[in-house]
Amino acid sequence: MPSGYVAGTITLSDSNPHQLLALIQAQLDANAPGAGYEVNLQTDASGALYVGRQSTLGGALSSTNYGYQLPAGGSSRTYRSGVTGAHSPVGDLMVLMVGGGTFHVEIQ
Repeated sequence: MPSGYVAGTITLSDSNPHQLLALIQAQLDANAPGAGYEVNLQTDASGALYVGRQSTLGGALSSTNYGYQLPAGGSSRTYRSGVTGAHSPVGDLMVLMVGGGTFHVEIQ
């Protein structure tokens, strides 16, 4: 059964793009859901977090091809479902930190 609430710190050890859901399931909770009503991402002092996904035109997620950048030092971004009964796509998001680092995530 999927967990109703998952929160914690994720560590990236490289500069490669990673699927957010896979990181959450590997590092925080194997039963984390692929979607939630609200998804919050927050950086710490270790570096900027690039959020997005691969696109046909732009290619893979990178520090020059991303949907949103969260600067280092506590910046946060919340993805909320605007429609009752709909969910934010945790499983669709990818993240990247140049040189690796840590960030915080919360799904409910």
